[in-house]
Amino acid sequence: MSLLGWIQHEKGASEEGRALIEEALAVLENGPASPRIEARALNDLGVILESLGDYETALALYERSLGLRQREFGSEHRAFAVTASNISVIHYRAGDYGRLSASDAFGGDRSNGVRNHHDHLFGQHTGRTATDAPRWR
Repeated sequence: MSLLGWIQHEKGASEEGRALIEEALAVLENGPASPRIEARALNDLGVILESLGDYETALALYERSLGLRQREFGSEHRAFAVTASNISVIHYRAGDYGRLSASDAFGGDRSNGVRNHHDHLFGQHTGRTATDAPRWR
């Protein structure tokens, strides 16, 4: 259901996508634990809500996803970096520039390999920072 929700969002039907992902999360809450799938669904729902302008709820979902992804993958994994980047974008849009860097999620350590690699990959082609990046899943 979560994937179907994402597909609906990509087709421009964000409200329908939101409903499907919320349904998927309800199923996950009542079933056996699946933190990786739950983290993906939370992140995807956050992206949809962010696109609908609900930044506060999106941020809360991203933070839940980040916690799950850190426990499941560690802070060096791409999935963790994606959600950390999404959190940075929310702070940027809110004008909270002090919290802008995804490195905040890494305890403020700007030498973190994932963060630097993320900025390097994005910046080498665009001259911008990772916070200017498009929304990733």
